[in-house]
Amino acid sequence: MNLTSSRHHSDACKPIQPAPLKVENTGHSLQINFPLSHDDNPVIPGGYVLLLGRKHHLRQIHFHAPSEHRVHGEAHRMEAHFVHATDRGQLLVMGLFMDVAGDGQEAATFLDWIIPVAGQCDIKGKQSEVEPSMDLEAVATVIRKSVSYYCYQGSLTTPPLSDGVYWLLCSDVVKFRLEVISAIETDLPKRNFRPAQLSHAHARPTNLRTEFRLFL
Repeated sequence: MNLTSSRHHSDACKPIQPAPLKVENTGHSLQINFPLSHDDNPVIPGGYVLLLGRKHHLRQIHFHAPSEHRVHGEAHRMEAHFVHATDRGQLLVMGLFMDVAGDGQEAATFLDWIIPVAGQCDIKGKQSEVEPSMDLEAVATVIRKSVSYYCYQGSLTTPPLSDGVYWLLCSDVVKFRLEVISAIETDLPKRNFRPAQLSHAHARPTNLRTEFRLFL
């Protein structure tokens, strides 16, 4: 999306503890899979976004390079998608812009563990299970500190391109070490992004103060 909608602020975030994860090359992206969690059976690792009174549980994280969203026409080096779903299958995706930290810039470290793992998932279908390594508390902190968010209803950007997906995009760009970005990019198809769609046709700005409570 080429977004030009107004800026909104978050309500609250709740971090959770890290635990074992599974990483796989899906052919579309490098994907971090979380154990299935449900309303009556929460599982660690994981988390949820509470939207309109329903818990959207964290299912997986995957990556696109360059970013699929554009803000005022500008794309970024990479974009992470945190895919959530309710017990009834309603989808919500949180988007996070990623770029390489410059000299003197602080780099986020919660994806440093993926550098050696990515090398084990270099072709479609390959998987790797990792011990507790991803600091979801750090992820929650990054999301909570974002200056603003873009929110709209759209679709998945990879097959089956399902409609009716709630999107929440952090406006801040999170910086990582070059080694992290390069390791992920190595496992991605070239330019694995969906072409930008017109924001006026899809974006539906939502007031986060009244409709969103964020948990991770």
